[in-house]
Parts: sequence; C-alpha cells; structure tokens
Amino acid sequence: MLALPLTLVLLGAACGGSELVTTPTVSASVGTQSISPGQLPTSSPGGATGTVTAGNATIQLSHDITGTVQLLMLGTPAVYSPPPGSTALTWTDGLQSMTIAGDSFTGPLPTSDALSLSLSVRDGTEIVALVSTAGECTITITTAVERSFAGSFSCANLAGTRASGDALTADATGTFAATG
Repeated sequence: MLALPLTLVLLGAACGGSELVTTPTVSASVGTQSISPGQLPTSSPGGATGTVTAGNATIQLSHDITGTVQLLMLGTPAVYSPPPGSTALTWTDGLQSMTIAGDSFTGPLPTSDALSLSLSVRDGTEIVALVSTAGECTITITTAVERSFAGSFSCANLAGTRASGDALTADATGTFAATG
C-alpha cells in the first residue's frame, strides 16, 4: 500500500520537474467505521466494542428529592466494551439522564475516580445534578457481554446541586440495561 506513494515521490524526484510531495496516510477500520490513528470510535459498532443500541433505566429517589424517573433510551455517549474494556453509557428521556463511566467489570464496585455515576433529574421545574465519584454509590453489573449490559446501583447521602445552586442530599437506587 505504501509502495505506490513512495514510487510517485521517487518518480517525481527523478524527473527533475516540480516536486511531488505525497504523504501516505494509514487508517484502521473498526467494524464499519474507518478511523485514523489516535482517534476513538464515536459509537458502539465494532469488533473491539460491545454493540448496544437500545436501553432503559429506572431511578428511585428519596430524602431531599423524591420520585421515580424512567429513562427509556440510550443517549450519548454510548460506548461500551465488555471487561476488561471501558464503559461510557448514558440513558435519557431527552431531559433527564444517567451516565455510568469507567472500566468495565462484573459484580459490585463502589464509585471512585475511575468509576462514576452521574444523575441529572428534574425536581419540579429545576434540574438537579447528582454525581458520585467517592464511594457514595455502589454499582453492581450483573451482565457485561458484547450485546448486553445490565445491573443496578444504590446510593446513600449523595450530594447534589439544583440548577439554582442550592445544595441537597439524595438517596438513590435503580436498575439499568442496554442491548444491541
């Protein structure tokens, strides 16, 4: 593949005419998506990633904010690779969302700098942001295979902020699934 551009460069130099400068490019193909070196796939299709295209999540909230949230579709990001890969999956209803990001695993793990759970939910007319990166939540992955990802989470005393800037604390539990 590199022989033709190299031949053209040498032929141009040998002819003594104007210089012909050709820079060979290399690209890798991931599934049906062509990417250049250093680029990450932008969605889940591909041989190295799990293929999840649909999903749902349910969140139960109590303490300073109460209610049940149903998220019936996957949003972006939706990048998933079974263990020992990475996960960045978002469930949404178009306004509210839940994101799990970190290394793929099975079983229970507390949130940490390497594994986060982010919730963005409505409380009346305000959006509340709840983010766990310090062990306030435990995420349990029960299924982590190429076309299926599922589990649950439980959070206690999760600090959050309303859009107005007011602080609150919530307890949260829920389930989630994504399939392809």
